[in-house]
Amino acid sequence: MQARANIDAIAVSQFLYTEQGEAILERVGSLIQTESHKSGFYAIRSALILAAADPQEGLTPLNFLRQFPLSGLRVEIDRGLAIADQLEDLVNESTAALATVQTEFEVEAATPIDPALPDLRIPGANTSQRETITLVNRQRDRVFLADVYLPVAPANRPPLPAAPVIVISHGLGSDRTSFAYLAEHLASYGFAVALVEHPGSNAAQLEALLSGRAGEVIQPEEFIDRALDIRLLLNDLNRRSRNDLCFRDELTYSRPE
Repeated sequence: MQARANIDAIAVSQFLYTEQGEAILERVGSLIQTESHKSGFYAIRSALILAAADPQEGLTPLNFLRQFPLSGLRVEIDRGLAIADQLEDLVNESTAALATVQTEFEVEAATPIDPALPDLRIPGANTSQRETITLVNRQRDRVFLADVYLPVAPANRPPLPAAPVIVISHGLGSDRTSFAYLAEHLASYGFAVALVEHPGSNAAQLEALLSGRAGEVIQPEEFIDRALDIRLLLNDLNRRSRNDLCFRDELTYSRPE
């Protein structure tokens, strides 16, 4: 009851006023209700923010109850147990999936490695050259960057053939630099790797949310924009492979516009 969550009060407030935060509050509000059987939505939000802003105790379950703005509350046990059952099912499914992956891993680890194959744990023979490109889609009012790592053969070897293209799309709250190490490693084996940055779901978006400059964790249309970003990137690389001196004859990727 006294375990403290070290979360800034501003971050708590910002999140609880987003669509995602309010969706969670609505669900929790059906479990923790007022004495008159009304949703505890607003009371829960108030108590969480006040508890997080308390410099002494902070956000703890006990302090949440202290900060609850009503004299009493009702907890819907039946609904709570139903949600707990759903969570237990999800946990069991995740556990089963992880066990399957672990079994496959152990089988692969026990399989002798073909000595003719390269040891991918160490870098390949090539180095890499990074090219940063700017992509613009005026219809979506979208401007973003991508880093393209091109493989470069050692000085004592002939130039490499055109490279297959790998695109890496970062996760929520990350950016295109997060997987630079992986791009360099793949380029050392002859791949061209493009690291795209999605402006609506990158680290800058998360920082804007926490600082109060953004009102949502992520806009719903961002899930569409991310896929369209990659399509724009691939088409741009296709054009560059024909017209840009830095990319000409470097990429094997080709697709219609």
